[in-house]
Order: sequence, then structure tokens, then C-alpha cells
Amino acid sequence: EDQQDAVVTDKNGMELKVGSLVRVARETKAFQVPPKGHGKYNDNKEFVPVPTDAPRAEKNLVLPVGMRGVVTKIYDSSALSANFPVQVKFSPGENVEEGYDPPLPFVMHFDLAEIEGV
Repeated sequence: EDQQDAVVTDKNGMELKVGSLVRVARETKAFQVPPKGHGKYNDNKEFVPVPTDAPRAEKNLVLPVGMRGVVTKIYDSSALSANFPVQVKFSPGENVEEGYDPPLPFVMHFDLAEIEGV
């Protein structure tokens, strides 16, 4: 069960709660995004889609360090063993201060080593 008032602390000691702005702190891959979101960012921070005939191993979205999203849920780790207790929503055109604009809206679960408060 999630708790709307739950608070966790990131690796820098910043408290995170529902509504907190966070950034990806370690490049990671999102496999649950729809095919139009499969791809990665180039050196100019532009999204580059993966070709439709790409190998299955490339059919994901590579989240770069600095991509930002908003915490939407924190799972109570004492109530269950949540490996990825923080749910973050990424939305196109929102929180793009570091230059990475998500190709589509999606939600992803993170562990505390993968994100940090902004």
C-alpha cells in the first residue's frame, strides 16, 4: 500500500515526497514505454527513436542523467519489500530545465540510488 504522506531521503540527504521534483541520477533503461518512446538522446539532448527493426535489446528508452520528473507515489518499505519504492511521472514539455524532453508521458519506479531531488 502506498502512503501519500510518506517521505524518503535521497542519496544526498534531500527528503522526497509526493510532488517532489527529481532528476535521474544514473542512466537507466525504461522497458515499459510504448514503442514510439523507444530510443535514446544524442549529444545535443535530442531524442533519437530506435528503428522499428532494431534488436529487442534496444527496444527501450534510455533515461539520461538529468531527465526530470515528479514523484507520484512512494511505497511504504516497511509494509512490503519494494525494490523500487519511488514512482515518478515524466511528461513531455514539463521540467525540461536540463534539456531532456520525454518523447511521451510515462511512469517509472526507481530505487533511491537512481534519482535525486532537485
